[in-house]
Order: sequence, then structure tokens, then C-alpha cells
Amino acid sequence: RIRVRLTITGKNNYEYLAIEDYLPSGFEVVEDKEPDEWGWWYCRREVRDEKVAFFTPQFGEDKREIVYYIRPEAAGTYHVLPAKAYLMYFPEVWGRSAEYLIKVAAK
Repeated sequence: RIRVRLTITGKNNYEYLAIEDYLPSGFEVVEDKEPDEWGWWYCRREVRDEKVAFFTPQFGEDKREIVYYIRPEAAGTYHVLPAKAYLMYFPEVWGRSAEYLIKVAAK
């Protein structure tokens, strides 16, 4: 299993923030039984086929972290799309991470 850590920073106080982290092809989210691993500052988390989405009604001028785990289903090299954060009611206010490649070796 691979630990995914998102660090979200802001320069203002925001309302109704959505954060979407896209999963690489061939990966699944590992549902941990430990609620503290998911964090506490956001109000909702949705695991979908292609991404994990997080929502919070308020986000201040600070830095927050989200941690979750994924596991590969097959060996290979995968392109990972950038994570993005945006205001749900003002989508012109947004930010994103860098994209990258992840390699999974066969056992």
C-alpha cells in the first residue's frame, strides 16, 4: 500500500472548498478502519472510481494535510493527474498540484 499525502495551503479565508485527487489507472483506495488517518478538518470524503474528493465549508489562512492509502492492481508506469482544489460556488478560484509518474514493479 502507498501513502498519499496532500498538503493544502491558502492565503485567504475560503468557504465551500472542494479538493479532488485523481487516482492513477490501476490503483484502488485502501479503506482503513482508523478514522484519524483521514483527518478531521473536512466534513465529507467521497471515494469514487477515478478520484477521492474532500469537502469543507470553511478553510482559513493556514496549511492542512490529508492522508489516505492506495494500492496498485498491476505493475507498470502510470501517469498521475494533478490534484485540484477549488471553491464550489466560485470555481474561478482554484489551485492544483504538479503531475507526476509512478512506477510499480512486479514482485
